This record gives sequence, C-alpha cells and structure tokens, in this order.
Amino acid sequence: MRWASEDDGGKLWGRPLYGPTLFFDPASGAVVANQADKEGKLREQSGVFAGTVPHDFAGANTALDWAGVHWTVVLWPLPETSFRRTCLILHESWHRIQEEIGLPAARVGNEHLATKDGRIWLLMEYRALARALPAWGPERKRALEDALAFRAYRRSLFPGAAAQEDRMEVHEGLAEYTGFAAGGLDNHEARYYMAGRLKLAALKPALAYAFAYETGPAYGLLLDMDGPSWRAELKPGSSLSGLLAAQSGIDSGQPALADVQKRSADYDGAALIAAETKRDEEHKAAEARYRHDLVSGPVLQLPLVQRNFTFDPNAVVPLAGEGTVYLGAKFIDEWAS
Repeated sequence: MRWASEDDGGKLWGRPLYGPTLFFDPASGAVVANQADKEGKLREQSGVFAGTVPHDFAGANTALDWAGVHWTVVLWPLPETSFRRTCLILHESWHRIQEEIGLPAARVGNEHLATKDGRIWLLMEYRALARALPAWGPERKRALEDALAFRAYRRSLFPGAAAQEDRMEVHEGLAEYTGFAAGGLDNHEARYYMAGRLKLAALKPALAYAFAYETGPAYGLLLDMDGPSWRAELKPGSSLSGLLAAQSGIDSGQPALADVQKRSADYDGAALIAAETKRDEEHKAAEARYRHDLVSGPVLQLPLVQRNFTFDPNAVVPLAGEGTVYLGAKFIDEWAS
C-alpha cells in the first residue's frame, strides 16, 4: 500500500493515499494497525500495533473514527491476489480522504436498478462499456455512443435516476476507480481488466448498490485516456458519464425505445431481455415473500438510537415504498449487536 501511494505521489487526488490503516478480524475482534492510536488501546508488536476492539466496533471495509484516529479499515482475510489486495486498500483509503477533497459520502437507493427495465438497460450499458474499454478510434466511439444511449434511455424512464446514479458513482465509483488507477496497472492494462470484470459483474444478483463499483472505474479509466484534468472539475453532484460525453463529443440526447432496441442488437439484446423478463418474475415472487416476512406479517421492530451497520453491497434489495432489504448485514446499536 505504501509503495502504491508513493508511486502515485498525490497525482490522483492531491494528497497521499497512504495513512492510518487498521486490519480487522471480525471473528476474533483482533486488529493490527500501521500506527498507534491516540487512546493507548493498541500495543506495538514487531513494528506494528495490535490489540482488540469492543463488540460494538462496526468493522467493515470502510473508513471510520476509532480511538482518536480516522482509519482506513480493511477486513481479514484479504483477497488472494496482490492486485485485488492493493485495490481494496486503496478503495478504502480514498473513503478516508474523501471528505478532505470535497467529495463526501452519500447513501442513495437507486431502487430503479432493481426493476426489469432498470436492470436491462444497465446491463446493456455494461456490455457497451466492456466493448469500449479496450477499443480505439471509431470502434471505441461507437461503443461509447451505445453505452451513453442505453444510460440516457434508462434514466428517461425513472425521474431522479440521473442524480441518484451520479451521486453513487462519485461516492463508491471513484473509490473503486482509485484502486484501479493507482493499483500498479497502466491505463491500458486496467481498461482490459475492467472490460472483463464488467462481464462478471453482470452476474451479480443485485445491482442497485453494486453498479457504481463497475461503472465508476469504467468511466474514470475512459476519461483518463485524454488526461487527468477531469478530476479537478469534480463536485459531489458531478456526472462521470456527462464528463466523458463532453470530452468525447457525444450527445446521446433522449433516445427513443426504437433507437436503443436497434443498438442493443449488436449486444445480443434479445437474449438479455428474455433472461431479465424471467428473472423479473422470480424477483417479484421474492419481493412478495419479503413484504410478508418484513412488512405485512408479524415483525420485530428494533429501536435505532446510535445505529451502525455493515452489509454486502452485492446483496441489497430495494423494497419499493418500504425501505431496503439487506441480505446478510450486521447492525450495532445500544441494545445489542
């Protein structure tokens, strides 16, 4: 991690990415850090600082304040490959500095990405981005035009979708982009890697929260092909896709259904639509079960006083009008954890 930060030299965000880092084993509560805390809870051992945390420690891959220090927190066990380990730590390190660089955290639902049409046109965008990332010249521009058209059409179906998606891409998308941009691959290598990952990301069961982990780095790496100046323009409400459209001279406007259907033929759109139609039927059945178990049937309500929780972003299901279903989350409050 230190070498990645030193190699970056502050080029990405104007300050070092390396900083206070805490590795946490949720099974035992043990932590190992690269520096001392300010309350004497950690003890130096062989050049690192070790200890245990209380049961109400909201351990997750995140950034948080504990024992007088603002930490990057990373869970054990770490990913197996060195590139994925580096990306993960850089991702969470960006979360540690995001307030300082004027891009604070956000939590927006993007419930529309759990609907059939939301998923179809997001997954079509994934396919076009996967084609654009390793391409050059006319092929790259055609694929970008397709990706931006799929995005624009999807957003036209759901009021407020553009602002919600853009906000999540600035929050989680830029964190994931940081891992790719400073993780040891050059831009060409990172774009090829990201193109392959988009194909795997399409298999995730829930996209409403997880999508920005894919589109954020994809748009960031494409923007980097023409230089780093775009990062200086960023604000919390910035649109990464809007910046890329302007940079590439693309105006997708408000495409009609006939236009995106024609474009989708180059991406096996008919098969995707058929698969998502079947999936939507299964999703509606699951949603009915969630409503029975969590809303209309007998429920246990817990008071949330000082709520803190961790969750898997790939297992988040919006329940329209009611809230969000977290499939495998840990909640911590005054009453228990």
